[in-house]
Amino acid sequence: MQQMKTYIQTKIFMSGISGFYTSHDIIGSGASCKVILIKDYFGSKSYAAKCISKDYIKKKRTSDRFERLVNEIQILRSLK
Repeated sequence: MQQMKTYIQTKIFMSGISGFYTSHDIIGSGASCKVILIKDYFGSKSYAAKCISKDYIKKKRTSDRFERLVNEIQILRSLK
């Protein structure tokens, strides 16, 4: 878990997202996450934020859990 925290610490928001965005509706969900419609305070642009459950990552201790999460982050970052 510490290895995962160290890697993603600079890659994604860990907390404090409410200082930049307002959250609105849940637009999707799955076994490990929720996708929430958010809007920025200044430009009122809409985005989808994927919120991954820490509990899901902690409870399902498979050997490739961290690698799959990192891979998903890389895929999502490549979409623009």
